[in-house]
Amino acid sequence: MKSIERCHGESFGRLPYYAKIVLANNERSVVTLQCNVDEFESIPHAPVFKRFFLGLSALRDGFLEGCSPFLGFDGCYLKGPFGGVLLAAIRLDGNNGLFPVAFAIVESEYKESWGFFFENLSNMLGSFSYDKP
Repeated sequence: MKSIERCHGESFGRLPYYAKIVLANNERSVVTLQCNVDEFESIPHAPVFKRFFLGLSALRDGFLEGCSPFLGFDGCYLKGPFGGVLLAAIRLDGNNGLFPVAFAIVESEYKESWGFFFENLSNMLGSFSYDKP
């Protein structure tokens, strides 16, 4: 069990590297990583994961080029050793399948967490007009 928990910890530790890789290869994507500095940890001033948002440019383009401007939002609790909530923005595609637009991992479903998600989603989508039939 400890090796599984260690894998989770190592994965969270790799998020800054992952964010850099995404932005290097998908310039118009939106990636936001927030960390806290916890003074009471065994390593002084070590960053502690707080929130992560990922909106890939291809998903943005697919949403903007699709036929429906409506988005659905939901969150589900993560059951790993660190907990948290996965927030997602989705829409139905032309085949009535789910099309992901963006997602975030946050600490809980608080107002501030949803605010973080919607602010980043707004930055990702920008302003657009819907002129399709």
